[in-house]
This record gives sequence, structure tokens and C-alpha cells, in this order.
Amino acid sequence: MLKHWLFASFFLSFFLGSTQVNVTEQVSIFLDCRVCDNEFIRQNLGNTQFVRDQFLGDVHILVVTQRNGSGGRSYEMDFIGKKTFETINYKLAFSTDGNMTRDEVRIRVLEYIKIGLVRYWIANGTIDDVSVSVPIPAEKSNDEDDDDPWNY
Repeated sequence: MLKHWLFASFFLSFFLGSTQVNVTEQVSIFLDCRVCDNEFIRQNLGNTQFVRDQFLGDVHILVVTQRNGSGGRSYEMDFIGKKTFETINYKLAFSTDGNMTRDEVRIRVLEYIKIGLVRYWIANGTIDDVSVSVPIPAEKSNDEDDDDPWNY
């Protein structure tokens, strides 16, 4: 009997100790996109939790696409705040062209999702792992020593 009791207590402590702790500091999102590479986005988007029910998420991302004249797609992303983020709602739009590879398209979709989530990360206070990089504009060279055939 003692063996069974020890086995049961060990078994219960194992399962109670290994339960997943809900990380409340991350923004939970529901991604509603039929043409997106959801697996790629989930693997490469940090500082978020993905939920399967739109009512459980803090942010509902609704992506609507339409073919455009260049052979690509026009994307419109609606970021709909839920729960504590109800006041943060906005849209982002961008287009792809027919010459872009699937990898380029999914990277662009991921970048726009990241841009859209920045306001939610700021409101949630979880910006420690967020970084922004902006390209430095190229300096203009004022070369006046060019050979000008009309300059005598």
C-alpha cells in the first residue's frame, strides 16, 4: 500500500510541477489570415503568444488580401484590440508584386505584423526584447569636378 501511495504522490507531483505557467506579460494574438504562412509567422515572431480562439486574444489581426494589377497582392491588416487594448485599433496596408518570391512575401507580411504590434507591446510594457532598425540615408556627394564638355 505504501508503494502505491508513493507512486501516486510522485505521479501527481510530476504533473503538477510540469504544468505550463501562463505568461501574462506577452501579448496574445489571434491571426486571421488565409493566405499567410502561419507556421513561419509563429516561428519567427517573438514576444507574443498565439491563441486559437479570437475571444481569448489581446489582439485580433485580420488580414484581407486581393490580387492587384502587377500580379501580386494587396494586403490590408486590421489590428483590433481586445480586453485591455480595446482603444488601440488601426489598419496597415501594403502591396507585393508578381516578381517577389514566396519567401520575400512572407518576410514582408511578418515585418508588417511586427510594425503593427509595436503599439501593443508599448502599451503592455514588454518592449525589452523589441528593437527597431532604420536605414541611414546615403550621403549625397557633391562632385563638381565632373567632366563637363560644355565647361570651357
